[in-house]
Amino acid sequence: MRNKRKNLGFTIIEIAVVLTISAILLTMASMSLSSSEKGNRDNERSADIEMLVQCLEDGYISTQEYVGTISDLEKCPKAQEAMTPPKLSTANTVLATNNSTTVTGVRPTPTKDMYVFQPLTATGALCTAPATTPCTNYNFFYYSELDGTIVKVSKAR
Repeated sequence: MRNKRKNLGFTIIEIAVVLTISAILLTMASMSLSSSEKGNRDNERSADIEMLVQCLEDGYISTQEYVGTISDLEKCPKAQEAMTPPKLSTANTVLATNNSTTVTGVRPTPTKDMYVFQPLTATGALCTAPATTPCTNYNFFYYSELDGTIVKVSKAR
């Protein structure tokens, strides 16, 4: 009769396989979490812009024109919170410096930390302060972290 040896532990190969599988699972989980966080921040950006659009539309109802400056936009009660991109503590919504309405042409280029507000006249010119021509159109631009694109939100009317 042969003497059977008991296996009282794991081999190095078994430990290496378990560690490799664990590393793969942890990597996948962290990538999923990162993607989820980006999606959440993008959803917050979209909600911020929708709140700013609502402020502009509410103001339009009473004056029949849109505001043309950041300081005028800040007068809306909900605007201060909405003008602050995710993860920032101070408002970082800036006025566009040109009238290009393409997502690649607007200046400054929106970043994940900055929204761009572009008030426009009926002819498509950029509204400037003091406004000599009423602002009848607008665009908001923001950066989407999830897909790496710039999103444009135009006048609701």
